[in-house]
Amino acid sequence: MLLSRQVRPGDFIRLGSGEEGYVQDVTWRYTTIRQLPNNITVVPNAKLASAVTTNYYLPEREMSVLVQVGVAYGSDLPTVERVTVEVVNQTGADGLAREVVRRLRRAGIDVVNYGSARDSTADSTTILIRRGDSTAAAPVRQALGLGRIRVDLDPRLLLDASVLVGPDLARSLGFHP
Repeated sequence: MLLSRQVRPGDFIRLGSGEEGYVQDVTWRYTTIRQLPNNITVVPNAKLASAVTTNYYLPEREMSVLVQVGVAYGSDLPTVERVTVEVVNQTGADGLAREVVRRLRRAGIDVVNYGSARDSTADSTTILIRRGDSTAAAPVRQALGLGRIRVDLDPRLLLDASVLVGPDLARSLGFHP
C-alpha cells in the first residue's frame, strides 16, 4: 500500500465490504480509516490489497456530485428554472449591493447571496458564468443594463452567475464609488 500510493492519508475511500471514510494512517501492516461517525476501522494491508477499493480522491480530489431535485407536478416551471446569482459590491459604496439585488429580484432573478469585497480594483461590472450555461448572463445583463460577461466556471458554487459590481454600474444607479 505504501509503495503503490493508491491509498494515502487524507483520501476518502470505500471498501468493497461497504466501509468508507478518511484514511488516517498507512503503515507496513495496516491502514487506519476514520469513518464519518468518527469511528476508527483498522484494516490489515493484506486484506486491503485484495479488496475492491474506491478512492474518491484519485485521480484528483475534486469530484462531481449528482443531486436529484424533485419538483411537484403543479410547480410553476419559470419559477423552478429561475437563474440564481450572487452579488458582490466591489466599489465600497454603501447600499449598492442591496440596490442591485432589488433590481435583479424585480426581474425574476433569484439572488442567493450578496455582500461587499474588501479590496478591489475593478473598473467595470462583470458577470461571471459559474456553471456551463452561458444563457444565465443574458437576463442579468438585461436587468442591470450593462456588464461584461466572462466565463469563470466554479463547480463548488451552487449558482449560475456572480455579479461583480463595478464603479460603472454604481454611477449609473446614482451611487458614488
